[in-house]
Amino acid sequence: MSKPTTVSFKGTKRDFSTSKEAYIWLIDKWFAAKPNLPEMIQHGRGVRYFARTPHKLFISSPDLAEKRSNYEPVSGGWFANTVLDNRLKFKILTGLAKLAGFKLGEDWTWDVLGERAKRMEWTDKSEKKRQTRARNAAGKKSLPALPSAEQIAAAPVLDLDSV
Repeated sequence: MSKPTTVSFKGTKRDFSTSKEAYIWLIDKWFAAKPNLPEMIQHGRGVRYFARTPHKLFISSPDLAEKRSNYEPVSGGWFANTVLDNRLKFKILTGLAKLAGFKLGEDWTWDVLGERAKRMEWTDKSEKKRQTRARNAAGKKSLPALPSAEQIAAAPVLDLDSV
C-alpha cells in the first residue's frame, strides 16, 4: 500500500505520494553528497540494499532482478533495492545517516503519513514481544519509554547482515 511521505535533507523538504519515492530521493541525495557512502556498507551473502548492478542486489533470488519495480538507480552508478517495508527503509536510513554523519531532525527527516520517524523503529512486532516479555518478567504493567532522537542517533551503525 502506498503511503504519502514527507522527507527533508539539508533544508530541502519534499512531499512524495509513496515512501518508496521518498526513500529513493533521500538515498540519491545522500550518495551524491557522500560518494564513498555506498562503499562503507558491509553486505551479507543474500540480499543487498545497494549494488552496482540489479543482479548483484538479489544474489540469493536472481529472479527479483528481472522485475524493474524491485530496484531504482541512484547517484554514482548504484542501484537501490526497493523490496522493503517502511520499518526496514527507516532502519537502513538511520544506519546510513550515522555512517555519513547526518543527524535525524537536523540534517534529515522521514515522516510517513504523519508518523514521527523516531517512533517507526519501535513498530516491529518482535520488539513489542520482547518488551512484553521483559515487562512481564519485571512485573511491570507499562511499556518502557520510547528512545529520544539523540538515543536513536547514538545507536550502533547499521549492520546489514542482521537486517
